[in-house]
Amino acid sequence: MKRFLPVGGVLVFVVLLFFFFGLKKRPHEPLPSMEDWADISLSRVSFVQSQNGVKEWELRAEQAQLFEKDQTALLKKIEVVIKAPKEGLLTVSGDSGKMDMEGKRFLIQQEKEPVLIVWGNGYTAKTSELRWSSEEKMIQTDKEVKISGPGISMKGDGLKLFLDRSELTILGDVHAEVD
Repeated sequence: MKRFLPVGGVLVFVVLLFFFFGLKKRPHEPLPSMEDWADISLSRVSFVQSQNGVKEWELRAEQAQLFEKDQTALLKKIEVVIKAPKEGLLTVSGDSGKMDMEGKRFLIQQEKEPVLIVWGNGYTAKTSELRWSSEEKMIQTDKEVKISGPGISMKGDGLKLFLDRSELTILGDVHAEVD
């Protein structure tokens, strides 16, 4: 019994150490954001869509996080230049967005100021977000939009702009002023 007393005392001491130090709550480290899980992170990137050797649009971003599994890219500080048949070049800019790498679609959003669309012929449109589809050559939003240009200003709920046929539709609650 006397032999087991020191061993038992050491065992009790180890259990007490484990109890007091082993069960203490350790501070949890925050999980990394989804952006930290990207397969590739890039700065100052450019994506170009061409058809038959002719550039249809170019998207430039200050930052891009590419996700191979989902074939998407998260973008920051975006500018897109789109070739429009009659209007010349159309420029779209925003704070952030998401691009579908397979379908050539993207979403552009603005945090404080509106997303700005500038036509080469002097017209501008402002909205909080917009989507682009390369397949349909269409810009659209279901958010409020304000359009202004030489001699006219309009606002309404939602917009569809088909670039291949130069057709613009405001989807609802349309108000227009002609100078």
